[in-house]
Amino acid sequence: MGETKIIYHLNDQETPYLVKLPIAADRVTLADFKNVLNKPNYKFFFKSMDDDFGVVKEEISDDDAKLPCFNGRVVSWQPKRMGNGFNTT
Repeated sequence: MGETKIIYHLNDQETPYLVKLPIAADRVTLADFKNVLNKPNYKFFFKSMDDDFGVVKEEISDDDAKLPCFNGRVVSWQPKRMGNGFNTT
């Protein structure tokens, strides 16, 4: 059984947070992360590799989706909700 470190950035806070899940990095899903984070009404963006653009922040909304992993860890951003939209800068 493996462990996955998820580093996440909330809103515009400078220092990221870290959670460790007792799930192998190649098996961790968005639902697993949402269960420990418990932040309703947030969008979830993850560090991902795009063939055309290189490293990007990819939005993932499917709870069953496996999370992109780099060096055994997942990096995520949860932007602050701004009125009817989200601040994704």
